[in-house]
Amino acid sequence: MIYAAYRGETPLIVDTVEKVASYLQIKIESVKWKASPSGQKRSAVDGLIIIKFREGED
Repeated sequence: MIYAAYRGETPLIVDTVEKVASYLQIKIESVKWKASPSGQKRSAVDGLIIIKFREGED
C-alpha cells in the first residue's frame, strides 16, 4: 500500500506507511487511522489528509 499525505491541497509525501509516519513524526497506527473514512473527517479539521492507494492502481 502507498499512502499520500496532504496539508490542504499541498502534497507532503507519497510513500509507504512507515516512511509517511516517519516524515510526519507520528505512529504507523496513526497514519492508518487518518487514512480511514472516519479519520479523514476528523483530520480535515487540522488540514492534514492522508489517502491510501494500492500499488499499481491507476
